[in-house]
Amino acid sequence: MSRRWLALPAVLLMVAGGSLYSWWQSPSSTTQVHSPQPASEVLGSQTSLQSWQTAYFSTRYPTSLRILTTTENTSRTIIGNYLLTSANPQYNDQAGVTVGTLGDGTFAEISAIKYRGQHPELFEVSSRAYAPSGAVVFNGLRDYETDIIWQHDSRYAIVAVTGLSARHAELEQTAAAIVSNWQWQ
Repeated sequence: MSRRWLALPAVLLMVAGGSLYSWWQSPSSTTQVHSPQPASEVLGSQTSLQSWQTAYFSTRYPTSLRILTTTENTSRTIIGNYLLTSANPQYNDQAGVTVGTLGDGTFAEISAIKYRGQHPELFEVSSRAYAPSGAVVFNGLRDYETDIIWQHDSRYAIVAVTGLSARHAELEQTAAAIVSNWQWQ
């Protein structure tokens, strides 16, 4: 009988040890909740900004982005196209910046304004406190998209920020940083 009492704790210890080892070696799994983060949590926080200067403008943008492409003097009316993307591959945040000249046209004839105005199923007219005076602002109706378009003398700028709706607050902060720090060169 004494051998049974000695064998029982040893067997229990081996079963517990085997279970612990199995748990330790198993792959972990996590789930990420994709609920929108309240704007107050993000917009109240500090965002690191870095300077950005081109031949046509200077501004600042969040360090969470990186400049992916720069194309200047692309056509007679578009003089600069720039694409910024998330530095973190987990996110698909993008900020597109276009600078152009009006040429013989008017501000209302810019193709970006005409297209968005002709597709109310895709875009709605909006406003932003940080948008320059006279700017036209559109919100995308599918995922998160904000387009701010404004004129300065014979030139215009378009800042379009897109990404997942769950990252609305961060994307809004990106648009605000680029537009509110904008200086024409």
